[in-house]
Amino acid sequence: MSIGQRWLMGMLLPAVFWGAPAITKMKPLGGLRGAAVRMELSGSELANVVGADFDTPEIRWQRTLSASSRQVEGEIVIGAGAGLGPHLMTLRTLDGHAETMLFYVGQFPAVPDTEPNDTPSKAQPIPALPAEIYGEIGAVEDSDYFAFDVQAGERLNFELRAYEYGSQLEAKLHLYDAGGHRVAFNDDSSDFDDNPALTHRFAAAGRYFAHVDLYRGPRAYGARVNNSYVLRISRLPALHHLSRLGAAPGATVRFTVGGEGLDGASGGMLTQARRAEYFRMTYPTTIPIAAEATRPQLLRGEIVRRQADQIEMEFRLPAGMPPGLWRLSVAGKAGVAEGGLFEIAPAAEFGEGTELDARGAGEIAVNGILAAPREKDAYRLRVKAGQPLHIWTLSAQLGQPELDTVIELRSLDGKLLQESDDAVTGIASLGNADSSLFYTPAADEVLLLTLRDRQNRGGPAYAYRLRLRPESPRFQLWTLPENLTISRGGSAELTVQMAREPGFEKEEVSVWVEGIPGMAEPPRARFRADQAWEPGADLLQQITPEVQIPLRIPAGVAPGQYTIRVLGVAAKEEQQPGRRIIEAHANLKRGPLNGLFNYTRRPLAAVTLSVVEPMTAELKTEMTALEVPAGGAARLRLGLTNVPGGSPVVLRGLPETVAWRQVASSPQSVEFELVASPALAGKSFSFTAEASIRGRWTASREVQLKVDVAPASAPTESRGVR
Repeated sequence: MSIGQRWLMGMLLPAVFWGAPAITKMKPLGGLRGAAVRMELSGSELANVVGADFDTPEIRWQRTLSASSRQVEGEIVIGAGAGLGPHLMTLRTLDGHAETMLFYVGQFPAVPDTEPNDTPSKAQPIPALPAEIYGEIGAVEDSDYFAFDVQAGERLNFELRAYEYGSQLEAKLHLYDAGGHRVAFNDDSSDFDDNPALTHRFAAAGRYFAHVDLYRGPRAYGARVNNSYVLRISRLPALHHLSRLGAAPGATVRFTVGGEGLDGASGGMLTQARRAEYFRMTYPTTIPIAAEATRPQLLRGEIVRRQADQIEMEFRLPAGMPPGLWRLSVAGKAGVAEGGLFEIAPAAEFGEGTELDARGAGEIAVNGILAAPREKDAYRLRVKAGQPLHIWTLSAQLGQPELDTVIELRSLDGKLLQESDDAVTGIASLGNADSSLFYTPAADEVLLLTLRDRQNRGGPAYAYRLRLRPESPRFQLWTLPENLTISRGGSAELTVQMAREPGFEKEEVSVWVEGIPGMAEPPRARFRADQAWEPGADLLQQITPEVQIPLRIPAGVAPGQYTIRVLGVAAKEEQQPGRRIIEAHANLKRGPLNGLFNYTRRPLAAVTLSVVEPMTAELKTEMTALEVPAGGAARLRLGLTNVPGGSPVVLRGLPETVAWRQVASSPQSVEFELVASPALAGKSFSFTAEASIRGRWTASREVQLKVDVAPASAPTESRGVR
C-alpha cells in the first residue's frame, strides 16, 4: 500500500462540514453602469448560493454560473439608473448570509486586467480613454503596467480604488514616459485616504505607462488574498476640498469646491449618501449616521463662478430636506466627478468668530476654515452650570484631505479645562483625526473655545464643521459577526464590543438582544466597570471591551432571515424611566490592517440572523496536503458520516489538467485517484471534496495539491501529510 493510500495514525481531521459562508475576495470590484458583469467570489461555504441582495433595486444578481464551497461565479446586471460609486452587496446562501461586500458602479468602459503585464515591455494596451481598469495584484512580486497614448497638453485624472472599496491592497501609482522616466507618482491621495490618485498634464504627445504596484512594507500581507482594484483613467476634474461642510434644511448656501480641471464643470449635485459611501467610520464615531434611502434624493445646484482650480456653487436646500450625510458631485462633458460629504443638520448655524450660546437645548453648528498656517480660531462660549456639553468637529470623516483638528476649552484667564486631539487615536490615515470632548461646567460662565490644526497647517483645504450639543458621555456598541447564522436547534455566540466615550469610564453596561425567534426572554450580558477602551502602546492595537451573548434557536423555528436588535444601557440607569438606550451598529469592516482596530467601516441597517436547516453530513480527510509526481497519480480517501447512499461526491477547485475519478466507495468512505498533467510540474492547487445532500452541498476541509517536478516512477505512489 502506498503512503498516499494509508489511513494515517491518529484521529481523522474533521471537515468544516457546516458554517456561515465567508468571502475573502471579490473580482472584479464592480462594473459599468448599464452592463452585465461576470463576478467571481472566493471564500468558504459558498456552494449553496441562491442569490445576492444590493442596496438598490437597480442592481441584481441575474444568475449563478457555477458554485463550489470555495468559489462562486455569477452574473450581475447593473441598471442604467444605478448610482455611481460603491454599493452594498450581501450574498445569500442556504447556509446563511455572507458578510457584506462593496460593489463599485462605474461610468466608463470596463477593461479587465490581462496577465502577464508586469513589465513595460508586456504592458497591457488601453486602446481608448476614458476607461476603468479592473485588475488584481496576484502575488507579492506582481505589478501591473498599462500603456496608453495622449496628445500634447492633454490632462488626465488617475484614481485607484482599492483600500476602503473592499480590497486589502495598499497600492502605489507611477506614470512613466516611453523612455522609462517617471513623470508622476502618488502613494496616498490625502492624509486620510490610502488610495493613490493623481492628475497630470502631459507636455509631449506619445505613449505613456501607468504602473500599479504593491506597498511591500510590513502591512503588505494581502497579496494573493484580496488585492483587487479599479483604476479609473479619465478627463474628469479632480475634486479636492470644500470651503463649507454643512448647512441646515431650508437654507440657501454658497461654497467653493477646490480642485483641478474644474473649468469644464456644468453643474453640481447633492445626493443622499448611501451607507457604502461613508468615508471613515471608527469608534467612538461622531459622524452622523442616518437611515439609508432605497432611492436617494438628489438636489441640483448652480455654478455661479468657474475657473480651472475652483468653482463656486449655490444650493437652495428644501425645508424638508432629510438630515444626515449628502454626497457632492460635479458634472460636465467628461462625466461625473464624486467629491466629499456634506452634513445636513437641524442646528443653529453660525460663522467664524461668533459668540456661541450653549445654554439652550438645541444644537449648534459652525462652518469655519483655517485659511493660513498657524491660524487658530477662537470662540467665546456661554455655558450653563450643570448642563453637560458635547463639542466635536467634522472634517476628516467628511472626506476633507488634510485637517487634523485640536480643540481646547479654557477659562477666560487661560486655564485649560478640557482638550481633544483625535476622536480615536491613530497614526497617519488610521483612527479618527476629528476631535470630540465632553464638559460639564460647574457655574454659569463664559469660556474660550479654540480650534487649530495639530501641525499648525492652514489653507483653503482646511475647512471644518464645529458641532455642539447638550449631552453627557455614554458608550457605543457594535456586533460581530455582521451576519449571524445558527441552525435550527443549535446555538452560537454573538460578540458585542463597546467603545467608551471620554468621561464614561468605570461604569457597568447592561446589553441584551431583542427579536430572537422562539425566545421569550431576551438573552443578556454585562460589561464590567473595569473593561477599558484605550489604545495599546503602539497606537495600532486597541484594547476593546467585549462580551459574548449565547443564543440558542429552538428546533421548531422556521428557517429564514430575522432582524435582531442589540441594545445597551448604563447599569446605573437600568431601572430609571428616562434611561438612555443605545442600539448597536451592525457594520462591515475593510482595510489592510487585518486583525488591528483601525478598520474602515460602513454602517449597515441591522443585524441579520439566519436560521438554517442543520447539516449532519460530514466528509473527513486524513490529509491536508497531497503530493503527486508530474504525470503521475495519487489517491485521496475520505470518511463519510450521514451521507446517504447515492449522494454525488465530487472534487472541486482543481484545474482541468488534473484528472480525477472515483475508484472505490462504501457507506463509510470514498476514494479518488488524481492524475496531474506533466505541464503542471512545480505548481500547487487547493481543492475540496463536496457531497450533495438533498440539494444542499457540504464540503471537506481544504486539501493542498502539490505537483512534483520529478516525473512519476510509479503511477500509484503519492504522499500525504496530516
